[in-house]
Amino acid sequence: TRGDLWIADVGQDSYEEIDRIPLQSSRGASFGWSAREATHAFNADQDGRDGTYRRVEPIHEYPHSDSDCSIAGGAVYRGTRIPVVGDWYVFSDYCSGRVRALCADTEGACGVVDIGRVPQSVAVVGDANGELWVLSLDGRLVPLVSDR
Repeated sequence: TRGDLWIADVGQDSYEEIDRIPLQSSRGASFGWSAREATHAFNADQDGRDGTYRRVEPIHEYPHSDSDCSIAGGAVYRGTRIPVVGDWYVFSDYCSGRVRALCADTEGACGVVDIGRVPQSVAVVGDANGELWVLSLDGRLVPLVSDR
């Protein structure tokens, strides 16, 4: 929904995560660091400190596997060129180059689809019309387009 804060959170060791929270609920929120990395224990001695805030669980996480290592977020698609229903958060991974779209509804994540690869992707950004572009460290600016 509009007004939500979406966060592509780079992990420390083994996991990458995506968080989503209504902007008006962000004060006092904790996304778990450094007690947790995504939904996994990381620094157990920090769990008590993290517990003093309202914990927000990620709506999506993925492990460092299949060449994935560093999430490069992301933007919610608000354009008109690609027919979508609901909120789709597009993100990529710097190491694998994988570009993915996460469907999110009021219950949380409802699925992830792979939509291509852009080597050394460092960001997904929207233009003035809500269309998305994937930026690569090698200087490429790749538009998100539909093959339909």
